[in-house]
Amino acid sequence: MIEVIKRSGEKEVFDEAKVRRSLKRSGANKTVEDKIVEKLIKKLYQGITTEKIYRLVFNWLKQEKVSLASKYNLKQAIIKLGPTGYPFELFLARLLEAYKFETKTSQVLSGKCVDHEVDVIAKTKGFDCLKQIDQPACYLIECKFHGVGGAKVVLKTALYVWARFWDLKEVKINYFGQEDVFNQGLLATNTKITSQALKYCQCMNLAVLSWDYPKGNTLPELIDKSHRHPLTCLNSLSTQDQQALLSQGLVFCQDLLDKTSWQKLLGNKSQKIVAEAKAMIVD
Repeated sequence: MIEVIKRSGEKEVFDEAKVRRSLKRSGANKTVEDKIVEKLIKKLYQGITTEKIYRLVFNWLKQEKVSLASKYNLKQAIIKLGPTGYPFELFLARLLEAYKFETKTSQVLSGKCVDHEVDVIAKTKGFDCLKQIDQPACYLIECKFHGVGGAKVVLKTALYVWARFWDLKEVKINYFGQEDVFNQGLLATNTKITSQALKYCQCMNLAVLSWDYPKGNTLPELIDKSHRHPLTCLNSLSTQDQQALLSQGLVFCQDLLDKTSWQKLLGNKSQKIVAEAKAMIVD
């Protein structure tokens, strides 16, 4: 029984099914999936880190097809949206727009007790992709961005998000052409949430969107279904290139196909970037 060491320092038994799920999410077919799992099993040893496993699989996928490696790299790509949390807030707002939400970011609202800067306000008049029901909703969304892997949202974060929602839930807002009030709070994160924090959210009816919750409708699943992958997935972009594009308000690989003005910033490498972005959308 091989034990692996997570980024948090915790140990857990190696789970082949978890590797296979991540390979499927990247778009790898069964042949590639089996090939990589077979390679990986031969490389395992007691105490291997999850980072080492990730790096091995990433490099093997890159050899198979660059776009597969890019999609497999999704968790790190979202972390690369940092170092501040604002690009993640913008990313989430734009992602919800792909699901027919109207959104606003970084709005200061006066609550019953004090003023609050709300990360994202999101409204849908029809299908609510977050709850998977056909029902209008107006969300107050607070984002908790972590710039390192392995970090989790803890109970105190859930407590302050609920407190903010409670102070603002009766406040009338007018951002989308008519008067609204918040009828749902949402805690959104690019990582995972502790069991205690999740238990509290479920008890208080505070919605959660995280890396692995809710099942069947997680953050990576919403990204995959909408083909709205962050441009930080692209292997052809350096860190400097990524930040230059993000500063222009570009967030998704699709943005690089819809607009051309950014190509003046990156010059000759633009064609390679466009080709990789297209592969991300098509595959």
